[in-house]
Amino acid sequence: MVRITLEPFGELREFFGNSHIKVDLDDEASILDLFSFIDNRWGVILPAFLWNSKKQKFRGPIITSVNSEIIRDLNTQLKNNDKVQIIKAFVGG
Repeated sequence: MVRITLEPFGELREFFGNSHIKVDLDDEASILDLFSFIDNRWGVILPAFLWNSKKQKFRGPIITSVNSEIIRDLNTQLKNNDKVQIIKAFVGG
């Protein structure tokens, strides 16, 4: 088992209900596995402009980082005690 801490930031926090959520995943879990967990637990309350339940991923300018390092590959494997931050990026000009 891999235990990580999910840390949603900004307006995402209101949907997740907490700023530091302990999540237990299977060994060798990836960001994609975490997104599947998010869909099972919060998918029905996340608004469609933020979350695509069919594809089990975020929409729009969402940044995912592990231990403060931005992750682009959603197959990135998670390790015990990792902190996964999910941040809605600000866009505009």
